[in-house]
Amino acid sequence: MADPDTGLQFDRAEFEGNAAAAAAASCAACKRTLADTYYQVGGVVVCENCKGTLESEANQPSVFSARVGRLLRATLFGSLAAVAGCALYYGVLAITGWEVGLISILVGVMVGGAVKAGARRRGGWLYQGLAMFLTYTSIIFSYLPIIFKEAAGSLEKVQQEGPLAIVVMSIVAVPLLYALPFILVAQDGSAFLSLLIIGFGVYQAWVINKKETLQISGPYSLAAPTQAASAPEAPPEPIRP
Repeated sequence: MADPDTGLQFDRAEFEGNAAAAAAASCAACKRTLADTYYQVGGVVVCENCKGTLESEANQPSVFSARVGRLLRATLFGSLAAVAGCALYYGVLAITGWEVGLISILVGVMVGGAVKAGARRRGGWLYQGLAMFLTYTSIIFSYLPIIFKEAAGSLEKVQQEGPLAIVVMSIVAVPLLYALPFILVAQDGSAFLSLLIIGFGVYQAWVINKKETLQISGPYSLAAPTQAASAPEAPPEPIRP
């Protein structure tokens, strides 16, 4: 798909071999009436000139500032979706006491879609990694209120020791929190289901942000199919007496 930064936004159109409908249509990019032939680029109908432009822009690397801007937008959009997903996941976990795989998938779709929207549908390994990290973070941090509740006694002791102890505990707690699902699996094999559920969401975020390749097909002719000439009627046979 072409880079939306170019400003070429258009709707899909399909002709399905209907030459009359195609002849009356226009290029989805430049809006000019199609003449003799047309192409389909990413599922939309364009003229030959716009096909070449879109193909050239898709193959041309973006400038550094545009790449940074897309990454910052993707990070912001994905982070907001991750916060919402964290609240949703914790709410379901706190109310039902169950880790629901569908909620994990929903969080992955939310975060993955937000990252792709912020990246203006670019996709690729960088945005896939970002979406996977934010999805994993969203689900992992949904356990924090439950962990704090169970460790309330230990936290009181840490607070009594002073601010430095709190800072040290926070620094140590973050990497332990990210490693928690794997630590639980190592201690108890039955915890593998929880890790699998998290994997469902992370996988969705990865799939959504796959790099899209520009699909080009054509040229297609707009000439209406010629109808076969009907055979001349045979002369009536003479009436014999």
